[in-house]
Amino acid sequence: MTMTWDGKQWIEEGVEWMLRSLFFWVNDPHQLATYIQHLHSGIFLSMSVIYILLQIHWIPSPYDGWIFWTFYAVYLIVWIHHVVCEGCSITFIEERLFCDARTLPHMLVPVFSLFGLPTEDPVLSNRVFVLFSTCVLIHLTLEGIGRCVR
Repeated sequence: MTMTWDGKQWIEEGVEWMLRSLFFWVNDPHQLATYIQHLHSGIFLSMSVIYILLQIHWIPSPYDGWIFWTFYAVYLIVWIHHVVCEGCSITFIEERLFCDARTLPHMLVPVFSLFGLPTEDPVLSNRVFVLFSTCVLIHLTLEGIGRCVR
């Protein structure tokens, strides 16, 4: 008997278990999806703010290095998660709990619309999202190499 390992399903089940454990008092799926969506938006926005602050060198110099490498490690883990799951499993959980056919979390729809990118096709929008994540990771990698060289 051959067993196959489905990383995407394993990660999604693990993430859903962690989120349900975090919001253990919520029984209504719609309310749980709302809480998860707010948490997801908060994580996304805080990562974006930290990234911007790192780019404009607003963070004081002694803390600059370890904050950058910590951010890089967290972003690398998130990127691997997005590549393995072919999108964000938290978004898939939100969609399933909301029981509707939204293709992107509300925070990315305006960004995709700004650049004229499709939001109707979930597969294509997830691929564009992973491509964008890859570009950010490449930029961070090059910045990290630059920090090591200087």
